[in-house]
Amino acid sequence: MASIIGFMKRAKEWIAAAHISDQQKENAPLKRQLEAEDVLQDGVQADDSASQNGVHNPGSVCSRGSRVSRSTVESRVSVTRVRQEAEHAALLERAAALKRRQQLEQEEAELQRLELEENALKKQRKKWRGIEIARIKAKKEELEMETALAESSAKLKVLNEYERSEDGASSHGRRSRNRGSLRHDVTRVSPPQPDVTTPQAPPQMLQTPPMALQDISSHSNISRDGDILKVMQKQNVITELLVKQQKQSQLPTKDIPVFRGDALQYKSFIRAFEHSIEQKTDNDQDKLGYKEAKRLLHKHYGDELRIASAYIDKALQWPQIKSEDGKALNAYAMFLVGCRNTMEDIESLEEMDNPTNLRTVVSKLPYKMKERWRAEAYNIKERRDRRAKFTDLVSYIERQAKIATDPSSATSQTAVLPPLERTTRKDPS
Repeated sequence: MASIIGFMKRAKEWIAAAHISDQQKENAPLKRQLEAEDVLQDGVQADDSASQNGVHNPGSVCSRGSRVSRSTVESRVSVTRVRQEAEHAALLERAAALKRRQQLEQEEAELQRLELEENALKKQRKKWRGIEIARIKAKKEELEMETALAESSAKLKVLNEYERSEDGASSHGRRSRNRGSLRHDVTRVSPPQPDVTTPQAPPQMLQTPPMALQDISSHSNISRDGDILKVMQKQNVITELLVKQQKQSQLPTKDIPVFRGDALQYKSFIRAFEHSIEQKTDNDQDKLGYKEAKRLLHKHYGDELRIASAYIDKALQWPQIKSEDGKALNAYAMFLVGCRNTMEDIESLEEMDNPTNLRTVVSKLPYKMKERWRAEAYNIKERRDRRAKFTDLVSYIERQAKIATDPSSATSQTAVLPPLERTTRKDPS
């Protein structure tokens, strides 16, 4: 685009210079014509003076008359020829200038065409950009609609299961009641008296006591009560699930943060992604291919050493904390607490326990707080028989930040430190 604009600027300057040269060339024949007319005028004046001399010398009139007439005619013819040649030369120059002007106009038209094409290309790009934005917006709306449909399908599934269990329980209760009524009628009906035409029943059926029927009825009642209890337990579980899902639906939607390649934000982004997408569905199609994207992100940004190095680099770039600056100390403590919480599930947290990295973190603290940490680290080594770790340092800085920002404590930094560390030494930095 810049090269086209430069070319157009140079072409316009060249066209202007060509117009000036054409005007000069068009004026050249006119100037020559004026000079020729001046020469002819001088010749006519010379002839007039010669004729006047002839009048004064009558003796020479006869001898010079013929010569004067011939010279006058020749001079007039030559003047006419010179004028015609001058006009012809002027026409030729005008024709040449017209051709050059037409060429310049063609070049100018070509430049205008290039400008129009460039403007049309810009408009087309703008139109394409608008179409792409509309397409992305439509995809977002489609994703929101699919999410809403998935949630609605899950709710309908739970409700259908609840209805089926309720229908099963009611039908089972009706069947149990019918069986119980039939058994009750059987116990009330006396056995028929045998006659001549009725075949006698087997002896064991006639000898069955009424207590056996009562035992069977009581056993069926116990099994029926157990089935009803199981159905009620299932109904309670389904009700709890419905209440839980209703509460979750009333919560505000949790937006997944945009990951921009910062290693410090990788863990929080992955956790938000797992909570918002992975835990809500087991179908890879519903996850919209995020499984592969997650694998690539872990490959490029999930390296444990890289995350630890990012925290160390940020700690190195952290500004020096001045004494009595509770806000700066609190911000530093929050950063370190986030580092500790993020790296709890990372094996490379041991990298933060490196003495060099610990010294880097401690170097940003005020002088008196550094002295206090040396005493704290020695106490840990003496009492617990181990050297201080990154978690110990974070807990120490977090506690000092709470003391420094406590409204009931003194505003001076000496209130943060014990009396043993309140020395008059100055910070060498």
